[in-house]
Amino acid sequence: MEEQERLYHHTRYEVLEQIIKEDGVSLRGSYFEKFDNEDYKWTKCNCSPIIKKICEDKGYEYSDDSPYQPIIISFCKESNSGYMWENYADNYKGVQIILDYEKVYSSAYDKLDYLDECVYIEGEQEIEDYLGNHLRNLRQICVNDYQYNLEALSGFIKKPNFAVESEIRYIHAWPYMFKMHPDGQGGCVIEETKPDKDDKECYVLFPKKALLGLSLGCESEHTLEEVRSLLHDRGYN
Repeated sequence: MEEQERLYHHTRYEVLEQIIKEDGVSLRGSYFEKFDNEDYKWTKCNCSPIIKKICEDKGYEYSDDSPYQPIIISFCKESNSGYMWENYADNYKGVQIILDYEKVYSSAYDKLDYLDECVYIEGEQEIEDYLGNHLRNLRQICVNDYQYNLEALSGFIKKPNFAVESEIRYIHAWPYMFKMHPDGQGGCVIEETKPDKDDKECYVLFPKKALLGLSLGCESEHTLEEVRSLLHDRGYN
């Protein structure tokens, strides 16, 4: 992926107070299977047999009862996407949250989660080539499970008609969250925990310094002073 300095998250104005916290930027991820048939279910249906084939060809175990059920947070890599403003920011009544790519990537790395650009493909051979060739670029999580990592990689595959979104996805490895801490001997210990969640959502807190700014939609400019006050009260410059 070309060098990316910023990420853009579009949302409704009324949820901004729930996102801008005193201790960081809290974004709600959606349980991947909550997405409609044009998105996750299409990806799973088309990728599962290819993942099975790759695992069998390479001699790795494959299970039809995979526990992989990720949480997704969506970003856009384009700063001026009318499509995102219309469809995800309440038709210009909402806000665009601007985040530092490296800070978000570092946060994902520390949690052993994934952050990468989506690809827009649908042919069987295209999907197989992508999964086979790009796995080495995806940092494996703590479980050395070939199927699991292929499934994580498949989360970045979307149908070509979604290309207008220019999406970068944060993928949290549902239903587990992994933490790393020093082992006292120069190495790290990986601890598996349950995330704070309900059945459909997971909130990921990104560091305060990840927030670079906010843009208001042309239909929400009257909220400028409210936004300034919110940022000030919660300790943002």
